[in-house]
Amino acid sequence: MSRSSANVRFRPEADIWDTRQTAVASPEKGTLAIRELLADFVGSIASAASDAPDNYPDWLPKDWTSHRADLLDLWGRIHPGLKRDVDQAAALGVQVTAMIDAFDSGDREAGREIAWDIFNSQPEKLR
Repeated sequence: MSRSSANVRFRPEADIWDTRQTAVASPEKGTLAIRELLADFVGSIASAASDAPDNYPDWLPKDWTSHRADLLDLWGRIHPGLKRDVDQAAALGVQVTAMIDAFDSGDREAGREIAWDIFNSQPEKLR
């Protein structure tokens, strides 16, 4: 095993190799976190496009209330981390709000249409 990985560092005080993520903020780590959050967000949007608000599979322990909370939590963590595509992020935020409003008002078709629009806009490419 190579010890030159960015995630591995020697801790002489403990005489061990630490393979955990370091707590030091780095551009790469910040980018990775945003990418992971965006991937989760895209998955959640895909689920909204196909299942929300009332057609979740039995094996999925989710309902619209928890799905809505997950979407809002993910977007709330993603949006402040986007530095390059600020205008696109703002437009996406408007779409997320419109999708949630549509589902909350009982307009499943409009909500799903907006979810597909969000999904097809490839939000995972935002930075």
